[in-house]
Amino acid sequence: MFVIGRLDAATYQGILSYGGLPGSAHPTRDSIAKMNYDYMKEVNEKYDYYLTDRKMPGDKFAAYYSQSGGQGLSYSVLQKILPFKNEVKIRIYRAINICLLAFCFILFLGWCYRNYGLLSSFITFLLLLFSPIIHNFAFSLWWTLWSYYIPFLTMLLILERNNKSPGRYSENKILAFLFISVFAKCFFTGFEYITPTLAAILCPIIYYHILERKKIKTTFIFICKTIICSVTALLAEVFLLINQIKSIEGSYAKGIEYLIHAFTRRSSLDVDEFPPTIPEILNEHLFGMDLVIWGHSAYNITLTLFTTILIVLIMCISLYFLSKKIDTTNKSKSKALLATTILSSFAPISWIVIFTEHVSKHSLDRIIWYMPFLLYGFLVIGVCFSIILSRLRRKNI
Repeated sequence: MFVIGRLDAATYQGILSYGGLPGSAHPTRDSIAKMNYDYMKEVNEKYDYYLTDRKMPGDKFAAYYSQSGGQGLSYSVLQKILPFKNEVKIRIYRAINICLLAFCFILFLGWCYRNYGLLSSFITFLLLLFSPIIHNFAFSLWWTLWSYYIPFLTMLLILERNNKSPGRYSENKILAFLFISVFAKCFFTGFEYITPTLAAILCPIIYYHILERKKIKTTFIFICKTIICSVTALLAEVFLLINQIKSIEGSYAKGIEYLIHAFTRRSSLDVDEFPPTIPEILNEHLFGMDLVIWGHSAYNITLTLFTTILIVLIMCISLYFLSKKIDTTNKSKSKALLATTILSSFAPISWIVIFTEHVSKHSLDRIIWYMPFLLYGFLVIGVCFSIILSRLRRKNI
């Protein structure tokens, strides 16, 4: 909705009109909150207007102030360049998002392959492939799911390089890359799922701290520096967003006031008459969603989040005992993976605890369990099967 509004504004009023912010072509900002039948019908009508290359009725634009809308700005630039009708352009934008998300997962799977072998990475790939919520996000012009993994993958791949070639990247260079990656995430998708995104950055640090047996003091200082660097990137996004809002409202104070109000609202349940509790929200996440589906004409296999987490925990315990009889190098990797997987579970929980209002109203927030807890969890499953099959082969020989 907000992306289509941005594209329409870019077409008729310029790419940077209304500060380049995403928004709705509806006449009032209040209409954004009315998710009823008439509203959704109007949204579909506006979508049809864009697909058929027609200007949407009305001159007003209700800007969405909660993020810079980098995804909409990117599409707006492509819209000016691509010599196709809007219907084709939309498909191209979706294809770009799908390819970028696939590329992010390929980078992670490549890391899995280099560190844990082909079978482990292949099993991880299959489990990601049969995760329907990822498919739902992959097509979205708004969510651009790939952007949430940029900081995590940046830290993961840089620390892997430094592990194999010590000193390849200096600490300052790592922090510079981290700043760019966090700012890029915020530019494209604002502060959505920001706590699991930032918590995911710590996972590679913890992994390589254990693997390389670094001193706790050294790792603690580095974590503090990464936090400062990430917060600086967030402040840069805040500065950009306030300037965008100022271009519409004419005052910096209006931008600051809106952001404070938005944070307070998203982190509080007091706005609801009968707000759900955090245990109720967790219960809905654990038992109210299907994560992995194997679909076939003859049968269906569905797993709830609770079942998936339970399987991951069982596999973590199994890996702990299986790794006792493997060589020292792989034992260290298994130990690092187990610790990182368990600690990564706090990333999604952080979003639920801090931004409870947002979680209670958005079912799509369940994607946070893939940032990056279930990525590591699926890898643990793959490593377990890989070790078991390797031992069975030896016995048969």
